[in-house]
Amino acid sequence: MKKGLPLLLFALLSLYCRASVFDSILVFKNLEPDFGLDGFNTTLRGHNVNFSGIKLGVQWQEKYTAGLSYYSLASSLDETVPYGSKNVRGRLRMGYVSIYTEYTFFENERWEFNLGNKTGIGRIYNRYTEVSGLEHKIGTDYFPLLCPYVSGSYKIRYWIGIGASLGMTLAPEKGVTAPWVDIGVEIYFLPIYHKIIRPKIKEELGK
Repeated sequence: MKKGLPLLLFALLSLYCRASVFDSILVFKNLEPDFGLDGFNTTLRGHNVNFSGIKLGVQWQEKYTAGLSYYSLASSLDETVPYGSKNVRGRLRMGYVSIYTEYTFFENERWEFNLGNKTGIGRIYNRYTEVSGLEHKIGTDYFPLLCPYVSGSYKIRYWIGIGASLGMTLAPEKGVTAPWVDIGVEIYFLPIYHKIIRPKIKEELGK
């Protein structure tokens, strides 16, 4: 029995560690995961366009959020651009990666209001495809950008609501600086995580 006691203690300790390791990582300093699919409407070089994106970060104290996000031009827009000694039709492409920060200054059971900002690096170019299928990137430019915004949402259920955001994209690149707006259905990741995802993860880690 004495020889088996260390093995028993080790087994119990391993079981406990497996069940609590996920909590230890995410609950440290009250950290919670933040994830979302995003999008907004704006103007780009004088055209009305849509951007789509994804963000992944952490939230703490139920007020502060920070992480990384990536957005790309979702609209199809062709422009006439010079290429060599001729003008060609090129598909406008733009994307940017940013660090986002957000502060929740008001929240209750139904309403939530936030102040946020995205700071990042963008890239814009025209993609020209020859008849042979060979592609060229024309006029590629990289530039810094800043996107302050305010957002609010009304919670219909704990996991879904209606939200709106209003912001401004600020960049030295010509035709990029413009206001943007996003109005639509919101899916709240954190409540879904607490009610569905987290219990499943804890159950798997506890096996």
